[in-house]
Amino acid sequence: MYFEFQQLIEDRESTREIYNCPIQQVMNQHQKLQHWLRLNKMVNIPIYSIVVLTNPKCFIKEVKGDRNFIRSKLMRSSRFNIFFEDLTTSVSNEVLMDSETNHLAKLFGQHHTPQILNIYERHDISQQTISHGVICHDCQYFFTLYSPNSTCPTCSRPPEIPHSSKHF
Repeated sequence: MYFEFQQLIEDRESTREIYNCPIQQVMNQHQKLQHWLRLNKMVNIPIYSIVVLTNPKCFIKEVKGDRNFIRSKLMRSSRFNIFFEDLTTSVSNEVLMDSETNHLAKLFGQHHTPQILNIYERHDISQQTISHGVICHDCQYFFTLYSPNSTCPTCSRPPEIPHSSKHF
């Protein structure tokens, strides 16, 4: 993996995947949070933004021009505890009083809007292409479950339903 031109590029064998730059995404979220805090008349709260890589096998190749910028915004998960300890010791004075923290928590709760995803649009499929049912483990026949006691119409075997107490 490497960063180049504000994107993350992953080369695997004969394929190449290009992703939005996670550092840029974090910086955008940082700016949005600062703007939201100003709109809600909150004091200038220090916000620390960092991208943490959770895959220990991930190899990051740095592009020369972006080296310092990437190193300041990217770290491996094994280093996060050290980073957090250093951060908490460097910020010695209390930024918010308890009442302000409670007020901020209430504001977050009031202004939170859950993201509603249209899974059909996201994957560019129509609702009519989705078939509801199960495939028989024995004969591979596809059928719809009408009740928890349904059996395969072809071989009369009960279906294997993952994550249920009725798993055969």
